[in-house]
Amino acid sequence: MKKISSDLKIEGLSDEERALRRRLQDARSEAISFLGLAKKPSGRVAQRLRDEGYDDDIVREVVRELTEEGYLDDLAIACRMTRQRRGRQAESRFALRQRLLQSGLERSAVDAALDETLTDRELARDLLDARFAPELKHLRSDETPPGEKRRLFMRVARLLSSRGFDSELINELIRRH
Repeated sequence: MKKISSDLKIEGLSDEERALRRRLQDARSEAISFLGLAKKPSGRVAQRLRDEGYDDDIVREVVRELTEEGYLDDLAIACRMTRQRRGRQAESRFALRQRLLQSGLERSAVDAALDETLTDRELARDLLDARFAPELKHLRSDETPPGEKRRLFMRVARLLSSRGFDSELINELIRRH
């Protein structure tokens, strides 16, 4: 990895070039300080630098350098987040995409991570199995009164809907279970 500090007394540089390099170095130091030991999305680092008053050219350059040097890795973060959103935490690919983009991850990293995740049908099935296994058994029972079945159906459908799954998929999965 590159050193955070550098010698800015390079011969032949104008005062303006030295000032630009100093500003770039300050922005780099701020970004690395913000990162600390945690992995953060490049969008959050860029926003932090903008909030600190750095112009867009410097922000882009610092983010590019930090990405090349391995300080920033949006793909690794996106993959980790998609793995975490399974089972009881599952949500539709659309909802997951929105979550990843809002967290400040690069669009290309989000697309690559979503290409490797499960389909909406598999994610919804995981969620149903993790959250509603006893209720689904109760729903299948012939002894369950119709009013109770309707209540359970609505409860399961509300959860799936709140996680971004479309109504056709919800109806199909619940009826199949």
